[in-house]
Amino acid sequence: MGRISAVFKADGLETAHGYSISEWWLDPYTRGPGPHSHPEDDVFYILARTVSVLLNVSAPGDFEGHMSRIAQWFAEHPPGDTRT
Repeated sequence: MGRISAVFKADGLETAHGYSISEWWLDPYTRGPGPHSHPEDDVFYILARTVSVLLNVSAPGDFEGHMSRIAQWFAEHPPGDTRT
């Protein structure tokens, strides 16, 4: 997704659709997607410093099923740079 990457550590299939766990990276000075909402609950746990590495827990599971649409959105709306 350009300057944003994600890896799923547990997906809905592995958790009986109870939750998904994903790890996200943003390149330095990368703007995120901006304010938005999801029908599922999301928990972001910041592992280091500011928004540089995130662990995301989504409940119920199967968030990964949306990734092709999310990747397409980022292709059409590349993340900006916070320095500009």
